Amino acid sequence: MANFAKKHSLRETAQKFHVVNPSGAPSKGLALQIIQGYEPRRACTRTRLGLPARIHLPRPVTINQLMQLPIQDMPGPVLRLALEFRKEMIP
Repeated sequence: MANFAKKHSLRETAQKFHVVNPSGAPSKGLALQIIQGYEPRRACTRTRLGLPARIHLPRPVTINQLMQLPIQDMPGPVLRLALEFRKEMIP
């Protein structure tokens, strides 16, 4: 998309990639944003551009998930915290 936009105007880019506003006119602003790397978030915009309606973002790793790793796979700061705040088990 960026290579096409280098040689053509934003209006031509918007028409080629079907970047139109809800009324059907070419959306030059949205075409410029997409060329610069913008990823639309609204479902109606994504479906209008032919993208999947939902964005699937990976969930961040929590500290509890890191604590369940084997000791050799724990990151250094997590291992330090685990050793610092460990509790001795007295039988």
